[in-house]
Amino acid sequence: MAPFVCLTMVVGLLISAIASQQLATSGAQQLETIAVREQDNVNTVFNSIEERQLADLRLLAATSGVADAVRTGDTSTLGRLLLPLVANHLPERIEVAVVQTDGNTLLRLAADPAQPDQCRCIPGGGQATFAHIDDVLGGRADAYGTRYVGLAGGTPSALLYTIGPIIDSGGYLAGAVVVGESLDQIVALVEESAHVQLSLLTSGGETIAATPHLDFPIPALNAAERGTVMRQNAVLSKRVAGSGHNAAVFYVPWVMRFQAEARKTSSSWSS
Repeated sequence: MAPFVCLTMVVGLLISAIASQQLATSGAQQLETIAVREQDNVNTVFNSIEERQLADLRLLAATSGVADAVRTGDTSTLGRLLLPLVANHLPERIEVAVVQTDGNTLLRLAADPAQPDQCRCIPGGGQATFAHIDDVLGGRADAYGTRYVGLAGGTPSALLYTIGPIIDSGGYLAGAVVVGESLDQIVALVEESAHVQLSLLTSGGETIAATPHLDFPIPALNAAERGTVMRQNAVLSKRVAGSGHNAAVFYVPWVMRFQAEARKTSSSWSS
């Protein structure tokens, strides 16, 4: 059985709005205060995204007729039932995948922004490879329930997704549903709501999304520095400069499902 772990990413927050002279004279205490404030602002957005995906998953899985359509392989009915819920999010885009109990993808769908009543529906797709799909279809749960999070490789952006079971009216497992949205979209939402530029990195240090046209480059972290961030042992910051201006980059963890253990998770998602 795979261990029940969370998904943890490192977030590099670029704070370029601070005056150069403030940065030049900032002591450790002031930098820590700034870091905590910005982390709180960003975490508010991250938490809302995680809660929204969880709510979407519950709604999609519990919609009347969905479990029966999944069990019988009726992709036409399934698309008709799910499309209004997916289109309701526009202009923000979400992507949904439905998996049968044998692990095969039954349907992938998204709403067409130009024609919200038109489904971008793709039946089939072979064996699903989402992390934790075996846990969900096996009916396993951990201390935080039966729903999990992960990253799926996508084009042009990776997807953050939540996966959980579809239970029929008799209480039996009918399949699984996946709700995902691109990291590019998430980065844009954070920048708009928290007013910071940022870069998302895996626990291994790979940059997987970032604000387009960053004002300053966000330096990479070595293994020891990443460990410090994910263990939350101390505030980690780096000063950056360019064109006569200074900025600070604060590195903070983004932990989903409220656990402290980290693992990079990946799968494939093509559309």
